[in-house]
Amino acid sequence: MRNTGNSPIIIDSILSTKPWIKVKDPDTVAVGDSLKIIVTLQDTSQKSDTGYILIVTNDFPNPVDSIKVIYQGTSAVAETNVPSLSVMAQNYPNPFSATTAIDFTLPEPAHVELKIYNALGVEVATLVNGEQDAGAHTVPFNAGNAQNGIYVYRLTAGKYSQTGKMTIVR
Repeated sequence: MRNTGNSPIIIDSILSTKPWIKVKDPDTVAVGDSLKIIVTLQDTSQKSDTGYILIVTNDFPNPVDSIKVIYQGTSAVAETNVPSLSVMAQNYPNPFSATTAIDFTLPEPAHVELKIYNALGVEVATLVNGEQDAGAHTVPFNAGNAQNGIYVYRLTAGKYSQTGKMTIVR
């Protein structure tokens, strides 16, 4: 994870999904620096396994990052291009007047629906409705002639579902 922003990234937690992956305590990533994660393999009696390291930060709009760790024999290989879980971030900017963006990640290909609803629960837009590849996605939303107010957006990807609130201010 490289910090290309204008302020330090604070690592809130670094978690692993398998007991054989041990990582050092959370840290801060200064502007222009990279986070170095030291992985210690323990209890590797299995011939192969796959686990994930989840990094939770204050990095807006991507507060969760993941690294896939594949253990085979006596070595481990890290893959950073595929997320380990579905995550939807808060839209940005928020509040907004004309356009905003919604980021989400998928650990595997899935049928995705991303819809916008007004305060009365009436669907006002469908941003995504179809198959999406694994990885990170950014979907723009143009508010067009929508009224000022609070709107809800809902992402459904397979069994995963999450909602968020956005505010239009003109």
